[in-house]
Amino acid sequence: MKNFWINKIIKKSDGIIIKIQVKIWEKKMNDRFSLRGNNAGMGVIEVILIILVLVGLAFTFKGKVSSILNTVFSKINSKVNSF
Repeated sequence: MKNFWINKIIKKSDGIIIKIQVKIWEKKMNDRFSLRGNNAGMGVIEVILIILVLVGLAFTFKGKVSSILNTVFSKINSKVNSF
């Protein structure tokens, strides 16, 4: 009879522990995917400035990139033609 009550108490405590673990997991998931945290984000002006800088860099190095690509493709063509 004593073992019956001990097993019943253990099963009940296991159920409580599992419920607590589930609640903790749910809270972690809600905190991870919620927008309640720091949601300052980036403004439109910052995004526009980043795009402008990237476009400026692209125009600045356009000549170098095209010359490098031309060199690489000419080497590829010469190797293919010699094959």
